[in-house]
Amino acid sequence: MPAEGKAAAPPRDRTWFILGMGFVLVSLLVAALLYLLWQEEELNVIYGRRGGVGAASVNGTAVLAGLFEQAGHRVVSVPRLTSAVTHRSDCIVWVPDSFDAPGEDSLQSIEAWLRQEPGRTFVYVGRDYDAAAPYWRAVLPAAPAAAQPLIQEQITSAEERWTKLRSWWPSESECAWFRLDYSRPPRSVDSLEGDPRWLEGVDASGLDLERTARLTPAAPRSHHPSPDVLLASEGDVLVARLWRGEGQVLCVVHGGFLLNLPLVNLEHRKLAGRLVDEIGPPGKTVVFLESESLTVADYPHTASPFAIFHTWPINWILLHLAVAGILFCFCRLPIFGRPRGLPPAAPSDFGKHIDALAELLARTGDHQHAMTRWLHFRQAREEKSLRPRPAVPELSATEPAEPSPGTRTPSRKICR
Repeated sequence: MPAEGKAAAPPRDRTWFILGMGFVLVSLLVAALLYLLWQEEELNVIYGRRGGVGAASVNGTAVLAGLFEQAGHRVVSVPRLTSAVTHRSDCIVWVPDSFDAPGEDSLQSIEAWLRQEPGRTFVYVGRDYDAAAPYWRAVLPAAPAAAQPLIQEQITSAEERWTKLRSWWPSESECAWFRLDYSRPPRSVDSLEGDPRWLEGVDASGLDLERTARLTPAAPRSHHPSPDVLLASEGDVLVARLWRGEGQVLCVVHGGFLLNLPLVNLEHRKLAGRLVDEIGPPGKTVVFLESESLTVADYPHTASPFAIFHTWPINWILLHLAVAGILFCFCRLPIFGRPRGLPPAAPSDFGKHIDALAELLARTGDHQHAMTRWLHFRQAREEKSLRPRPAVPELSATEPAEPSPGTRTPSRKICR
């Protein structure tokens, strides 16, 4: 039983648990900081993302989204398709990080969405492009001589990584919209043909574009018109349009002129502007789908208090605040070690008597009475200071002072 007046010591298991949780949280925070620092040093190659860390990626879509905004459209990003998202969207842009063509169920969902209202557009951008190696090739000529071997290593590493990534996927992929052939060797795009509106003002010699995969639009069905080839190069289709009712599907072979790094090129921006013009006049709602699936959820979207955790940069700010709050709670609330009682109040502290008297006077609420008592105290103190003190007889160093009557003289013990 603990002694009275003392708090019981916390269980040893609880103390070790708190220490362990604090160590884990600190370790996670340090790991996150190191990861962010490492990300700053490495080239950002996250593919097909408009927001978050993917916005600064050479393979991101933030610049393309900016072109839609400059054209007067409203642009949003969603992690998945829901019935509410598809209901309010006029154009969906999908840049998947996959070489596989969409599945049949996904295509039927998108075609049903296109037929619901006229003038809707779905943009599909193929995966057969990576901007890492072109970035390092562009950096190499302006780099100092000492850094060029390192940049050449980065070029080789990026090319090997890209070759390995493409080897994991089959040589071709097919769906009801198109067929992609990855078996042909890449070649540079030196000439363009197709829709005159796409070719107007574009200098093909200024392009820095390669034809990698071969895009072949599917043969038209009985109730579908023939596809339109909007942009091609020496017979290889780069952009094709498929009609589905009064809606359209724009199939782009890859993001070689739509991603962040390629859009540094002026001629690429002109081609991207032609793609933006295809969705119609300003005022449309353009949705960038950042998901690997086209499946539309069959439940209605309801407002959720947790939706803010999916919005950049609020989600990262709240995450850091939550971690800081948890660390503050662990530092502030627990008692580590054996508890100790507070020192008792000293009864000889005259200041406490003054405080107690002041509190009593304050409780009366009578200001005049309190001032009267204070003036009385000052007057008594001044009279005491003016009163003459009695003379004290001086004692010689050799004569002991006589004890006053009634004073007990201490006895002395003689040790023998």
